Amino acid sequence: MKARVNDRLADNAARGLPPGSRPFGYAHGVTADGVRTYVIVPEQADAIRWAADRVLAGWSLASVAAALAGRGIKGAHGGDLTASSVRGMLTSPTVAGKRVHRGQVTGDGNWPPILGEATWQACRARLGGPRRVTRADGKDYPVTPAHNPGTGRRYALTGLAYCGVCGAVMTGSVKQIRGGARRGGRDVPYLLCHPSKGGRACTGIMLEPAEQHVADTLFAELDKPAFLDAIAEDTHATRREEITTSLSAIDGQRADLARMWAAGDLTAAEWQAARTGLDTRERGLRAELDAKAPPPARADIAGARAAWPLMTLGERREFLRLFISRVVILPATPGLQRVDPARVEITWR
Repeated sequence: MKARVNDRLADNAARGLPPGSRPFGYAHGVTADGVRTYVIVPEQADAIRWAADRVLAGWSLASVAAALAGRGIKGAHGGDLTASSVRGMLTSPTVAGKRVHRGQVTGDGNWPPILGEATWQACRARLGGPRRVTRADGKDYPVTPAHNPGTGRRYALTGLAYCGVCGAVMTGSVKQIRGGARRGGRDVPYLLCHPSKGGRACTGIMLEPAEQHVADTLFAELDKPAFLDAIAEDTHATRREEITTSLSAIDGQRADLARMWAAGDLTAAEWQAARTGLDTRERGLRAELDAKAPPPARADIAGARAAWPLMTLGERREFLRLFISRVVILPATPGLQRVDPARVEITWR
């Protein structure tokens, strides 16, 4: 009986029929021929598309979930939306019109997709799967959502700024500035070339004025027609398309491997080695896709200037990265008691 049930489930997956579950964005329905399928729930599909756009614009999952909850959107079964449920609905193959069986994409489903392939792959690159971090001893470990990121990355320039002396990435911290005899010291955000990030304590700069200078410089450049013409061309479009095609092919290769293993054409060791190779390649492609700036059309330049003071940290970071590849902080001039804009060198994309 188990064999017959498993065969029937595999046959349904091969035919692209939906499983019995009801995912967010869809309801059960039938085609004109009476075949079981999913039909789109318009309100939920709009919420998925909106959430994908916000995530790719730099919003956190918690912010997206809170915004959807504020609009009265509930989960597929009436529960509250959480950051985890938003992640799931954006990275699920179902929303891209793909059928999954036993954890593997087996092909296209017989229902319409809510997200296009490129948007879905971009969301997966941004959100999907644990990333791996290499330690100083050469060993690596996965960083999953269970890892608490703590209080790091509070500022838009962290991860984007580099030391102009040793070239190490700079990190945001808090530094106590003496306030003089009449008042006590005060804590200010500070950008440091920190040894914990491979630096040598070469340079440092007050973070908030430096960030404001970078934003002011960017908006001043955006007022120039020549600059806008230069950034209007999407130089990464071809590569994004290639990455998206490669990621789709990897999903197909996994399904082929599973069928070959089930048929006895592959040993367990061969199957595991092949899967490991595909996983490694997929991680590299998703990291590259995430590193590519979104298409210029995503940037509402006119509205960004007025919205900048109200943007979330994620939105500011994403907007800066549309146009800036790195910010180099040069050493300070001895005796100068203010942020010198000449110390901040911006490299445009």
